Amino acid sequence: MPPPFMPPNLSTFGRRESLWRETGTETCCPLFLFSFDLDSTWRPKTRCIFWCLPLPPTIWGVSMSFKILTLLGLVLFVVGINPVLGTKETNASRLKRGLSLLPPPFLFNKRGTATTPTSARPSQGLLPPSHGHSGRIHVLAVNGSSLGYDLHVQTLTNKEPFDLRIKGPTQNPLKSPLYLGVVTARNIPLHDLVKVPLSTVTQAHHTTASDNGFIQSTIWAIDSNTTELKAQYTNPNGTKSPLLPAFDPHGNELHFVEDLAIYNSANSDFPSVAVRFYLSED
Repeated sequence: MPPPFMPPNLSTFGRRESLWRETGTETCCPLFLFSFDLDSTWRPKTRCIFWCLPLPPTIWGVSMSFKILTLLGLVLFVVGINPVLGTKETNASRLKRGLSLLPPPFLFNKRGTATTPTSARPSQGLLPPSHGHSGRIHVLAVNGSSLGYDLHVQTLTNKEPFDLRIKGPTQNPLKSPLYLGVVTARNIPLHDLVKVPLSTVTQAHHTTASDNGFIQSTIWAIDSNTTELKAQYTNPNGTKSPLLPAFDPHGNELHFVEDLAIYNSANSDFPSVAVRFYLSED
């Protein structure tokens, strides 16, 4: 049995190395050092430094296996809590710190440089005279700042209201075309307090029952001068309700309302902001 190990100092460092060589009991013990800092988005990041220290099998009466298990437990603990520390922040937390809102999520193919275009109105001359429309939905705030791009869409007619068919792969298990439309919870006329999500639906010229609610896709019209897209919902009784696009910063979603001021007065804890949809070039 080797002699008990004492804390080393400069005068005994050579003796410690000699003792380990003589007894043949030198062991490499991993040591992990973790540090936390914040990146530019105020999200914590973890840095790990690995050292391998030569240690004898017992130090101050504690076995080497116990020390290794303790170190491994520390590593597993830090790794386990790290995903929690790196959880994506919400709009609510950003608002509390006085930061700008996160951009709204989009259904497919979000462009990485969504904020690059700053023009409040896409280029003119986009619309052919009689063969429908094709382009990408550009989401802008009412002050003209760009929030990003959504789906590539097309329609084969200029007759309004029309459908906006989604171009490209949509991961639809039914293999049928999908359209940009709305889903309502009940087959009743809309009123000011209803929030109607912007959704991908199958084609439905009129209010149609589905597994998820009542859908409608033939809701769109376009301003030929500005390429702004506008939506209108046809109620089952034939009356029409305008759909105003809005962004919910707390739920981080695009949706429609009939009257934003009345909607926000009834949802003052989670108000929405007005946005506009334009048809931009592909």
